[in-house]
Amino acid sequence: MLEALQLTGYDPLFGGACCLIYIVIFIVYIYLCVWVYRDAEKRGSSGALWAVLVFFFGWIALIIWLLVRPPIRQYGYQGYGYMAPPPTPVFQYCPGCGQPMTFVPQYNRWYCNYCRKYQ
Repeated sequence: MLEALQLTGYDPLFGGACCLIYIVIFIVYIYLCVWVYRDAEKRGSSGALWAVLVFFFGWIALIIWLLVRPPIRQYGYQGYGYMAPPPTPVFQYCPGCGQPMTFVPQYNRWYCNYCRKYQ
């Protein structure tokens, strides 16, 4: 058996190296699909659609995405419309104790430090 492998010129190390190269290429391919998904969602496009297109059509879909992707959506004029910034919270008093409340932007709610609850 070993002699048959030597006669055909097959080197097991070469086969392992080829397999490793294919695995690295597959990981980079999946990373590109994830990156396109996140980039499309950040820009207000359908991330799932673009990720599927890149997965099935590869480099062609990736190049098309890089050419047609919209600018990042931020507050203000971006060339395709105007997005108003979120409203700034005004000062509020707690309806339970009458003390000033703190606005928590993470939860978009008012919090009373004295009652220890959100309103």
